[in-house]
Amino acid sequence: MFSKKTINLFWIYIFILVILLFFSNETFGFILLLAFGIYTLVLVDSFLKDVSKMQCSIGSRIFTGVLLSTVLFLAVLLFYGLSNIGRGDDWIVVGITLPFYGFFWGASVIASIVRPLKHKHLTGERKKLMNLCLILILVVLIIFLFYSSTVNKIALSSEGPNICYLHLEIKDDSFIFRKGMVDDCIKDVATKANNYEYCALIEDKYVLPQYSVKNKCYFNTAASASDVNICYMMSDVNYDHYLNNIKARCIQFIAAETRDPSLCELDEIEDKNKCYSQVALGGGGSPNPDVCNKIDYHQDKYFCFSRVAEEFNDPSICDNVPFEQEQIEQGISNPVFTKQECLEMSSR
Repeated sequence: MFSKKTINLFWIYIFILVILLFFSNETFGFILLLAFGIYTLVLVDSFLKDVSKMQCSIGSRIFTGVLLSTVLFLAVLLFYGLSNIGRGDDWIVVGITLPFYGFFWGASVIASIVRPLKHKHLTGERKKLMNLCLILILVVLIIFLFYSSTVNKIALSSEGPNICYLHLEIKDDSFIFRKGMVDDCIKDVATKANNYEYCALIEDKYVLPQYSVKNKCYFNTAASASDVNICYMMSDVNYDHYLNNIKARCIQFIAAETRDPSLCELDEIEDKNKCYSQVALGGGGSPNPDVCNKIDYHQDKYFCFSRVAEEFNDPSICDNVPFEQEQIEQGISNPVFTKQECLEMSSR
């Protein structure tokens, strides 16, 4: 059915697939993935030469070629997903590998269509059996590759966090079967359903405290509901001798979104001037420059007015900022934000 050369190439292909499972170096793993993509294209070409000699219709031979190409390339992606190579910073490894393999798969599909289909070598029955086997393998590969995304979609559409427990968590850093997928899924469901109670189901077993998925979940639901009470369910994180007051950030975010300066007066808000500035900016909505007057430090107050004027291109707000000489008369020795600079900022 297939030539000795093709069989040998295929066994090497299987060997490299196994190697992928145990490869953990991200840089060399990435290079191996790209090289393996080229090798897979060579293997596909060898298979297509043998397929071209089969005694069956042109359509059937094209179908076999497309099936073989798809199975071989999807198998590499599946084993990459099960490996320890990782996704890379900002998913760069996945972002380059997937288009790279997509290009080679497209080239192999085109080759399976345009390659001259002559000679005879295989009977019809064996051909049908081979295609059936290829289809079954393809279905299995697709199920594994899209299993995680399918679970996510079902959980989100039904807004049921219990479905998230169907996730398989095998690898530390992968785009499929990654540890922590259950927590991420519950967070997304809680955010979509706007139900903070779901966040309590998150265990945070696979992340450092400063990257708590549960805290992100509470933050998202608190922001959606504009409810600062949910912020108090978050756990402050102390790491590297630095207290990450995420409760304060949550409250401050809601204060800006709701344009409610009274929230800035809560004890959790240490930098109240910064909070007032964000409320004055209106969280991307309509500005509220009067809030800047609540800032007690003059330079911060004038900066607040200048930022609002700049954000909304409104020079009239600069009337709240004195000229340089006026600030000097007020006792400010080195004015940083003056009316002139405010007007320049508002006209940008």
